[in-house]
Amino acid sequence: MKTKQLHILKIISFILIIVNLNCCTKWTSLSVKEGIYAFKMPSKLKLMYYNYFHNSSFTLGDTLNILEDKNFTFLTCGALRFGTYLVKNDSLYLNYDSTLVLRDKSMNYFKYSDSFYIQDEETLIMTFKSKTSKESKETFNTITELYYIED
Repeated sequence: MKTKQLHILKIISFILIIVNLNCCTKWTSLSVKEGIYAFKMPSKLKLMYYNYFHNSSFTLGDTLNILEDKNFTFLTCGALRFGTYLVKNDSLYLNYDSTLVLRDKSMNYFKYSDSFYIQDEETLIMTFKSKTSKESKETFNTITELYYIED
């Protein structure tokens, strides 16, 4: 009888500990600073590592300007995009209101939204699939890393 009571007491203690941890854990949403986020050239070692072991490449030259009124501009090698953003948990969601295409339209591909993972207050990372051409069946991962540079 005593071992059964001890077993029940252990189960109740375990449940109380779990409930206490869940109640005391404060879930916070990450935030982004208003200002300009731009790419920083990855080291050659990092480029080689991601290329050979993860079949990945990095975008170069991207710039994201986060404005205080929940608007943004996002300049890439192929487009200038405008819209509104939303921060939810560890993600920054970009919803495009308009896109100005800066190069030929051979890919015939327009995006309406993107999302970045917020690594910390000064680092945003996005990973997506790319093709070398419109007809290509092979895809590879493309990584965009943006770092806060100024407000």
